[in-house]
Amino acid sequence: MPLMAITADLAAAQLPNGIEHSLVRVTPAWQIRGGDLLVGIDDGPLTHTADLRSARPFTRPRYALTQPLHALARDTGTITLDGRNYTTKPDDLVLYVPAAWCPMAYEPEQRVERIAWHTPAWGYDRTPRRYIQRGTLRRVAPDGLVAVQWDGYEETFLTGRDLVRPVDPADIAQEREESGGYAVGDRVTFGQGPSVGLVLDLYRPSFYGPFRARVLWDGTPDTAPREDTISADQLNVTTPTEA
Repeated sequence: MPLMAITADLAAAQLPNGIEHSLVRVTPAWQIRGGDLLVGIDDGPLTHTADLRSARPFTRPRYALTQPLHALARDTGTITLDGRNYTTKPDDLVLYVPAAWCPMAYEPEQRVERIAWHTPAWGYDRTPRRYIQRGTLRRVAPDGLVAVQWDGYEETFLTGRDLVRPVDPADIAQEREESGGYAVGDRVTFGQGPSVGLVLDLYRPSFYGPFRARVLWDGTPDTAPREDTISADQLNVTTPTEA
């Protein structure tokens, strides 16, 4: 493992309360586990110092999410450490705080999220797509498990704490900024019609154009709930989600 010359910017990284910068460690990306706090990434060799490497902090420290594999997904040879923003190669060096040193506290009714996969039921492109799934924590079990009611489900599901993390208000703000005012978990209506639904997923199908929203529309006395994917700019937010 090469020595790391930590840049002065690392000292300015805003770590969660109670976590000291002295706890930051270095490891290859493939060794990152769910619950580890991601702080920064290897910035390459220093040109003026032999056998040393520099590191730069991430814009915002974030908790890592364990990534489930999908048999039909294409292997890109990269790891999305946090399921969203920070992508790197398996052997790249990452600055992090081990999960054991920065445990997350959970309590009922807390909003949490995990990495999940969605395979479109129709359309020309049915490639599985990774997305952030959100839900509400209903119960904290003493054996390290949590019971979560994922958005769109009536049932609760037991899952390990290393597979979830609390929803960060900064992520909600980022989604709204990128998508034009929408976030996963919003209650919405469509145009001037009576339909009311819940946003399960937001994504941009290409590098340009509006975001798409996967929405679960409420059922009626005569119809069952139904899922649909439409352009997000056709939606009206009635109840914004909260972290």
